[in-house]
Amino acid sequence: MSLRLAILTLLSALASAAEPRAFLEKHCYECHDKETKKGLT
Repeated sequence: MSLRLAILTLLSALASAAEPRAFLEKHCYECHDKETKKGLT
């Protein structure tokens, strides 16, 4: 039972970690990447 809970907790953490990356890729990386550096001085 506890192994199942640990696996579900790990899968949940991995799924939620992917969401911010997808958001950043969609809304930020085009202008704020290594080459463009928009907004940095």
